[in-house]
Amino acid sequence: MEEPYTTISFRRSLFCIICLTLSAGLADSKTLNCRRDPHATVDMPISLAAGRLVQTPEFAVKHKRYLIEIKAQRVVASEELACKMGFILNSLDDSCKVEPVIEANWRVLDGDRVVANGRADGKSTDFESDACYMGRFIGDFQGESKRKYVLEVTFTKDGTVLDANHPHLVVLMDTGLSM
Repeated sequence: MEEPYTTISFRRSLFCIICLTLSAGLADSKTLNCRRDPHATVDMPISLAAGRLVQTPEFAVKHKRYLIEIKAQRVVASEELACKMGFILNSLDDSCKVEPVIEANWRVLDGDRVVANGRADGKSTDFESDACYMGRFIGDFQGESKRKYVLEVTFTKDGTVLDANHPHLVVLMDTGLSM
């Protein structure tokens, strides 16, 4: 016997509401069973205080491209978090009413040798998002097998408004799915 249309419609509506809630970041990320990225070489909690130097422990890599990312849990509304992290869809996007707070200088070291460096500021189209996190890519570097690296990031703008979102500094192997 077929289900009545109202039951099917109710189930579809309920499913849509759940999906929208998750995608809008309104669900508690702790109840979603959020996990670390399996491709992450480094994943460490940080503060985004201006002037703060964050240094990772030494990490080994393969001969692959690696991405540097600031990742934050979806604790505040998604639009507000996206704006504070500087996400834009294209160069003409001016929908945010708050200024981005992620500004940083970074460098990757092999001993005393700088192998890559860069600056992230303002707005960016290089980001990723899922039901648990929003991530802003701030740079990348080419890893060499049998080398050990340290990443240093100095935040140049106060981003402590994101502290409630438990920001992390992440270094992950580029699998071609990001950016």
